[in-house]
Amino acid sequence: MVFSTSPDPIALTRIDDGTYLDVNEGFVNLSGYTKEQLIGKSSLEMNIWRNHRDRSRFVANLLEKGRVENFETEFVGRSGRVIYGLMSGRIIEIDGEKLLLTITRDITTRKLTEEKYSTLINEANIGICLAEANSGEILDVNNAFLQMMEYDRDEVIGQSQAKFEAAPISHGSVTAGFVEHRDHASGEVRTRRMRTKSGKILEVDIKASRLKISDEDLLLGFFQDVSERKNTLELLRNSEIRFKDMTNLLPEAVYETDLNLKVTYANLKALELFGYEESDLESGLYVTSLIAPEYVDFSHLRVQRIFSGKSTESQEYQCLKKDGTVFPVLLHSDAIFNDGKPVGLRGVIIDLTQRKQDEEELLKLRKLESIGVLAGGVAHNFNNSLAAIIGSLEMAKRKIDQPDKVRHFLDTATKASFRARDLVSQILKFSRQEEKAHVPINLPHVVEETLALVSSTLPATTRLNYRTAADLFIRGDSSQIQECLLNLCNNAVQAMAEEGEIDIRLQTVSLEQVDIPSHYECRPGHYVQLSVKDTGCGMEQKTLEKIFDPFFTTKGIGEGTGMGLATVQGLVNQHGGLIKVRTKIGKGSTFELYFPLIETPRSQQAEKEVVDPSSHRERILFIDDDETLTDLGHEILTDLGYRVSVSLSGREGLEIFASKPNDFDLLITDQTMPGLTGKELIFQVKKIRPDIRTILLTGYSSKIDKEQAEQAGIDAFCMKPLSVSELSQTIESILNR
Repeated sequence: MVFSTSPDPIALTRIDDGTYLDVNEGFVNLSGYTKEQLIGKSSLEMNIWRNHRDRSRFVANLLEKGRVENFETEFVGRSGRVIYGLMSGRIIEIDGEKLLLTITRDITTRKLTEEKYSTLINEANIGICLAEANSGEILDVNNAFLQMMEYDRDEVIGQSQAKFEAAPISHGSVTAGFVEHRDHASGEVRTRRMRTKSGKILEVDIKASRLKISDEDLLLGFFQDVSERKNTLELLRNSEIRFKDMTNLLPEAVYETDLNLKVTYANLKALELFGYEESDLESGLYVTSLIAPEYVDFSHLRVQRIFSGKSTESQEYQCLKKDGTVFPVLLHSDAIFNDGKPVGLRGVIIDLTQRKQDEEELLKLRKLESIGVLAGGVAHNFNNSLAAIIGSLEMAKRKIDQPDKVRHFLDTATKASFRARDLVSQILKFSRQEEKAHVPINLPHVVEETLALVSSTLPATTRLNYRTAADLFIRGDSSQIQECLLNLCNNAVQAMAEEGEIDIRLQTVSLEQVDIPSHYECRPGHYVQLSVKDTGCGMEQKTLEKIFDPFFTTKGIGEGTGMGLATVQGLVNQHGGLIKVRTKIGKGSTFELYFPLIETPRSQQAEKEVVDPSSHRERILFIDDDETLTDLGHEILTDLGYRVSVSLSGREGLEIFASKPNDFDLLITDQTMPGLTGKELIFQVKKIRPDIRTILLTGYSSKIDKEQAEQAGIDAFCMKPLSVSELSQTIESILNR
């Protein structure tokens, strides 16, 4: 039953000649022959044994021992396929005849796998060594091990592993290193020094594992020569040390980041500049935490541009120290590439704090220079206005009995007074030094306001032409735009030797990428073009190339600082714009300033007409330390129908109000007064009665402006002088809230 059903091949043969007497189905399947083809035929006759001597050895062992177990041999099937088998046999007796009963286990797949892995091991580029675990005797090695150690196979097999250690330390029959791998750290990579046949010392990483094969205790080791890698790492370490030593000597901050903008290196200057320590880098420090919030989005756009391989110019940023201090820097970054892919940033940071302070001083000098150029014209026009005022008032007194002429002279004096007021207002706006946030401004209004000042200073031989469009809004600082335009107009006058024409034009244009010079960070889109064209001498090419350089000037000593056009370019850059210049010798020059156009702000509405109120019964407390103005204020307010109390000092006014706080509907006070300023007076009054309406008047004050007045809870902030209608409208709008 077992004979028939066993999946393993079973055969019954004669011992002497190997004739098959019977075979099972497993033998038929393995050999490929049918029973009929095998029965009565000898195995030698059928050429089933690949090596006939194997049968002779098998039979000899059988006759000697009576049985044979797991005899490894090779057979050839009917198709010619080589079959590897483990044959076991025993002698049995049937009908008085001794016969051979064999059973064979097919190990073909295992043998082919062993040969395959043997080939792979020998072709591996890492050394492999098999040694006896107790004695350290080498049982087998692959070709990579032989090549690494410079030996032939017969020089290695059977030798002790100590043969290859550079400085072996005896530990019985094996070395201490061998014992460490065998007993303490199986599978852990350790570096050993090994000696080749030629005497060369190698640094070798060894990973060893203990295993048992057929009850043998073995140690399998994998060997990788890392001498070159160690040398490379040493060179890299030395190079890194030199790099750090060199960058630490630089006066500029140097840094590197990974792809996520995490700072991976910063030299000593960078740490000092931002107020950080080495430990902060280990904790994790990102570039975005070093940049002022308003610059973060812009920095991301620049980083994307850099990682895409596009070149970028150095860029100014506002950065943050560890303690939160904001300071200006000039930053230049480039991508770090590995195999053509960006892996991080490397850059240099220059602290601009001192430079900005120096530039601020130079800007003040330039502004003084501009004001100096304007001074003569301002004085001329201001004196003209005063002459008109004084002359008209004197003539009004002389014609007191002729009402029509009196009215005419008073109207003339009023107009001249407002011209003088507007002139003073323009000078004050231009001379202010405080920085303001960029807000939506109507550029034509700023230009018209500035040209009103320019026209009053131009020589009679210079003509000013101005063309504009409808409302054009940009985001900026009106005082800086004024400064640009005044600088360009002053240069135009000088280029024309005070004789010629200046054409100023405002228009919208669309710029494509090709229209924007590469050194500007502007984007394509809609812009407002402000052009200033003169009919002056023009410029040569070598002069044109330097006109925006700080301190470059074609003027004589004492005639200018050379900061005018550098200032203009800096201010235009701050507005996200650009400058183009067209010039020709003897034909004049045209400066074109481009500012990004924005949509009309919703808050821009048509101004309401001023309507004088008819009659009122509200009570007003009016305070001014100038007696003439106090009397005049009393007359004007009384004439408008209000009940008025006056005072010549802030302290006296406070006492009047404190004595009867509910008797007043409105407080009007001057700002600049001895003892108690208008702002301080309003603060004290509101402590007594928080709902009291207030108006603060000033001719000029460096202590307060409109924004600060609003923050202080003051209802209206007005610059002197005011017309009666302006004062009336302001009072009415406040009282009717």
